[in-house]
Amino acid sequence: MQYFGGKSRLAKHIVPILKSYRKKDQLFAEPFCGGLNITQHIEGDVLATDINKSLILLYDAVQDGYQPPESVTKEEYDIVRNSRDSALKGFVGIGCSFAGKWLGGYARNSRGDNFAKAAKNSILKKFKTISENCEFKCQNYYDLDVKGALIYCDPPYEGFTGYGKLKFDSGKFWEWCRQMS
Repeated sequence: MQYFGGKSRLAKHIVPILKSYRKKDQLFAEPFCGGLNITQHIEGDVLATDINKSLILLYDAVQDGYQPPESVTKEEYDIVRNSRDSALKGFVGIGCSFAGKWLGGYARNSRGDNFAKAAKNSILKKFKTISENCEFKCQNYYDLDVKGALIYCDPPYEGFTGYGKLKFDSGKFWEWCRQMS
């Protein structure tokens, strides 16, 4: 599933570094789990969190056997866009949105690609390698109790397009990083 700002191309470089720092039986925490491009390669105890409730509902549902739809029309996209948080909204909000940006407009192109089917195949492929000991939580990074864990953060970038209406406080984030280290 394409994710705005995802690390799919960089994971092959990032994951070996993380694994080299991780101690035996140490919790791996990813407070901005996003598209799971790093999480999918980590074994053992994993805590993957994000503040996007629908995204976490999607991941919990897929972990429990949910199969996302293979097609989503523009009309269905618009209905789901304005609905309450749900696994389907998590899927549609990323997998069926332009460039994987959260509800960034219905994804389509001149070739007629099926973005829903591609997103479904992608997420199901990722979950084949997600640790059975992976816990998903809808939680803000600063509320996490992960002292002693190996923490990997890929926060929203300061000065770039955000992930919604919430403004990310980079200063607060870096202070949290200092406390965690």
